[in-house]
Amino acid sequence: MEELGATHNAIAESLAKHGVRGIPGSHEQCALARYLRAVVSADPEAVAVSVPGPTVHVQLNKGRPSVRVRLSSEVRAFVQAFDAGLFPDLVEHPSSRSTEESTLEPSA
Repeated sequence: MEELGATHNAIAESLAKHGVRGIPGSHEQCALARYLRAVVSADPEAVAVSVPGPTVHVQLNKGRPSVRVRLSSEVRAFVQAFDAGLFPDLVEHPSSRSTEESTLEPSA
């Protein structure tokens, strides 16, 4: 996740540049979870991504154990700021949802 940036503001700018929007307070639909889901979607074993608190949780299929990765302090700061509404440009509005899901592409 280092490519997103070194500060919570830089992370927000990177997500905005990629067109990512999310729902504050949602572990599965926050901006970071949506970005990470796009990144790991190339792996057919990854079936779900969530950001519950200080970790990223990637659920794998076929009964394989889930993967949990602790977030850096910078990424945790972004999640807290996003949930607090400090990045309104990253908040999904109801009318943008279908467009958002069809246009989000992971960066290579």
